[in-house]
Amino acid sequence: FNLPDEPAPPTTTKDIVIITGKGDGNKSDVLIKPVLLPVARRMLINEFVPPIYATEVPDNAGALKIAGADVDRWHMNQNLKKNARLLKVASMLKTLSSVERIQRSIQMAASAAQPKTEVKNNDNDE
Repeated sequence: FNLPDEPAPPTTTKDIVIITGKGDGNKSDVLIKPVLLPVARRMLINEFVPPIYATEVPDNAGALKIAGADVDRWHMNQNLKKNARLLKVASMLKTLSSVERIQRSIQMAASAAQPKTEVKNNDNDE
């Protein structure tokens, strides 16, 4: 995400741990695989830009750990997208404003260019 010359931004977010559970909530003798953990991992990779990669927490099969640096990278990307959208909207509003000013100027110029007609009172026709 960073250009080669740019230093990586400092990490300001702490690592995040998502508890999904191991999937053995029914306490049966049948070993059940975790359900939420792989879904959460796929979602973080497929739905976030840039992808957020999670690692399993040692000694806890029902938890994922997300590095704070990955969260910061994602957050920075969201801010860049938001700023780009705001600049686009500002540009559109500026264009609209300019078009309105041009239209007013044309109308004023057109009305100023029209010859003024005088209305004469013909009281002398009697």
